[in-house]
Amino acid sequence: MDKWLVKAGTKLTIENDEESGHDLTTPTPTIHSEADNHQLITTTDNGEQDQQDLASGTVNKISVKTTSTPKKRYLFINKWTEEVEFSGWLIRSKFMNKKGYEFFYCKVCKCNILAHKSCILRHKNSRKHNFNWTTSSKITDAYKLPDLEKSIRHAEIKLSGLLTTNNLSFLLMDVLGPLCGNLFTDSKIATSLAVKRTKATAIVKQSLGLTFMDILGNKLKQLDMRLLMYL
Repeated sequence: MDKWLVKAGTKLTIENDEESGHDLTTPTPTIHSEADNHQLITTTDNGEQDQQDLASGTVNKISVKTTSTPKKRYLFINKWTEEVEFSGWLIRSKFMNKKGYEFFYCKVCKCNILAHKSCILRHKNSRKHNFNWTTSSKITDAYKLPDLEKSIRHAEIKLSGLLTTNNLSFLLMDVLGPLCGNLFTDSKIATSLAVKRTKATAIVKQSLGLTFMDILGNKLKQLDMRLLMYL
């Protein structure tokens, strides 16, 4: 009797489940909204597209444009020669390399260096340049005449030329030189004159005479004429 009751109970339970419309073997499907369905479709499409790209071996590359900076050229600036610290030794060099870079030339060190302000300052402060500059300046100072001595030599040449242009005797210079020193005592040039007959003769023959002969020869070369000399 109990066995029959157990079987009947299970039968009733199964029948009740069948009447309710639920499937005991398959799970109930989940219901999605339209937005969820659209998201699922989009995900599926992207996945298929990625699989097609991988299968075909094509990969989308992003191109990035890089702006190339223009190459800098080193050019010599003429204003550098007007600066006090560069005057006397800095000039433009005739040398130029294959890239079009210009160079400057150091007259003291006799070398070509890249025309850049930092390179010029570095060379100026170098030990080699300072040594060459001091030695060359000493040599030029040794051969350089002071202004007073130049003025004295000009006065002696003019006094010697005075004798030749006026056909005066060279013996006059023995008196004319000391006379100028006595008359113009406030002038350092007049008091420093040391020209007499012997020195005036040497100035006219060896200095003025040869100079005037060269000037005359150059003028005759420019003229279309011939000089005939009869012996």
